[in-house]
Amino acid sequence: MTVIRSKNYDGEPMTLVLEGEGQPVEQGMILTSFRGERFRVTDGRAPHKPGSTGRVYCVAVDDQADGPSSEFYPGVIKAMWMHDSALAAMQGAMAKAEEEEALPTLPAPKRKMRVIRIPRKRIC
Repeated sequence: MTVIRSKNYDGEPMTLVLEGEGQPVEQGMILTSFRGERFRVTDGRAPHKPGSTGRVYCVAVDDQADGPSSEFYPGVIKAMWMHDSALAAMQGAMAKAEEEEALPTLPAPKRKMRVIRIPRKRIC
């Protein structure tokens, strides 16, 4: 499958990713909207101005046949547009975190605690 990519208003490459996961959305993926409806993602368009969230093009999935084509904000299918540079940095950080989790950790050395007693002075 092909990952959905587009250029934004500045000509910078962007990728459509799932919110919270950072997984790139591919053409043909079936995703569930916040309303519980299922859609097959066909294409997308990155933001065309700074205040825009871009668009996602989907086809409703029925039990018997595909429904009509629809255009949504990415948030409807729990997705968002991310700059390719930011996506690469995030994926690198996630890979590093997974690598660190896989490394065995050594237990902390046990230390004997020393008790220090301080004499009290009575004040009369």
